[in-house]
Amino acid sequence: MSPPKVLLYLTLFILCSCSVQPHPTISGALLTGARRDEILASLRQRSEELKSLRGLAHVRALSSDGASSYRQVVAFVIPDRLRLEALPTNGVFTLNLLVLKGERVRLLDPAAKQALESADAESLLRSHTKIPVAPADLMSLFAGVLPLRALREGEDELRIYNDSASHSYTLVRGDFFEFFRIDQASLGLIEVQIRSRFDDRLRATLNYAAPKTEYSGLRDIDLNLPEEKTTMSFSWTNVILNQPVPEKLFEVEIPADYSVYQK
Repeated sequence: MSPPKVLLYLTLFILCSCSVQPHPTISGALLTGARRDEILASLRQRSEELKSLRGLAHVRALSSDGASSYRQVVAFVIPDRLRLEALPTNGVFTLNLLVLKGERVRLLDPAAKQALESADAESLLRSHTKIPVAPADLMSLFAGVLPLRALREGEDELRIYNDSASHSYTLVRGDFFEFFRIDQASLGLIEVQIRSRFDDRLRATLNYAAPKTEYSGLRDIDLNLPEEKTTMSFSWTNVILNQPVPEKLFEVEIPADYSVYQK
């Protein structure tokens, strides 16, 4: 084998070794039959209860660019209405604004006076948030609820384990490309891992604070994005769940002096 090929294969081996991380340990008994169906029905009902959210999260982020903090205003109506507005920690002006309505999404950058429009909502949302999930899944994860898509898509692939010691259920899809640990009492998320279906790279981990006793409260979230070399924490305040959200929040006009780009 020639030296260039040796160097190439060595580089690929190092990259793969760094990005592929061990699967989480699963404890508890595998559920089957009627008991499995019962748990799935309860989880489905819990997920279907989530209709909308309005709230404010205090966000702290750490990446290769350094540390930052800001406030994130979140509003959504499942499955296709979402507003994410970033505000400074001390201030009332907008740092950036993303609005999803149906299949269309707009991202505004007031400082640069630029706007990005796209009909590929999922791609732009992933690019903006760095979280590798579809819009409706992101809404559920914000609220600490198992995404409905995870229950509807290939239900036969889901393996459910009952860990009586930790009072949790663990759901695993396929070869660990989706992993959910769920609190038995509240049926809220405790931990989520998302991996690449193709090479098993760990793409995102979400850890949720201890479940709160009232459904009206959201669990704070620690988010780790290994590929982005980024960690983020979300601390929620002023949350309103399942109340009407004005449609005008998902309608945004682009100022005339903005440069507009299509994606």
